[in-house]
Amino acid sequence: MLSVSAGASLLVTGAPEPFPTAFPGDLWLYLGGLLGASYILLGVVIVARTGVLLMGLGAVLGQLAVSVLIDLIWPPAAGPAAWQVVVMVLAAVLSVLAALPWRRRRLSAASQPS
Repeated sequence: MLSVSAGASLLVTGAPEPFPTAFPGDLWLYLGGLLGASYILLGVVIVARTGVLLMGLGAVLGQLAVSVLIDLIWPPAAGPAAWQVVVMVLAAVLSVLAALPWRRRRLSAASQPS
């Protein structure tokens, strides 16, 4: 489907001017693709162990934690108040904790102390 859309776009608008002849030389531009592929690979491995809900909530919590860390390192000109950030992080942590599986441990008769 994407190939059909790209072909239709080329037929309607023509090739971009100037047409690129080489890939960009800055290696850091390719970091996004490498990080994206790593995220997908790790997601496949993690979902098999934790499930989709817990992995999704963990991803959101991780993104929120990194955004708070970036805001601490490079403070923005404007943003939420400190209490709002604390409430957001606390809500994310509580949502992950609520989604954790709570397995009940049943003591067998043999393992109970006499």
